[in-house]
Amino acid sequence: MSRAGEDFERRQCDDPIVVACVVTRGVDTDRLLHILRTAFSSLSNHASKSPLVLATVPQVTEPEDPWLSHSAAAEYLGISTSTLYKYACQQKVECRKLGGRLDYRRSVLERFKEEQIRPARRVERRGIITSAHGSGK
Repeated sequence: MSRAGEDFERRQCDDPIVVACVVTRGVDTDRLLHILRTAFSSLSNHASKSPLVLATVPQVTEPEDPWLSHSAAAEYLGISTSTLYKYACQQKVECRKLGGRLDYRRSVLERFKEEQIRPARRVERRGIITSAHGSGK
């Protein structure tokens, strides 16, 4: 084996290797990278002169229109789960079925709620005392 290969193998065994995965949510990534670089550069200065490599992965955001479970969708609409199931069977509400579970998009539920709005009824009063319901007057 060449001298360079022996040096490489020795360095691999002797140098400490730090592998870290940091998942953050709502944090300033530039500031966090600066803190990590500072911390690891001080470590690498004491251990060896091996290069410090920090890689960033593009930020993954939550979808704008998330899927809700059946019970969460029923709660969102303010109805029982059995009523929501009936609406899904009647195809009044769009849903998907994965692994035997029904899921609903929030935008679809919002649209369904908007379609259920009834116009205000105008009550006509003819006198001081309103007529009794079903009395024919």
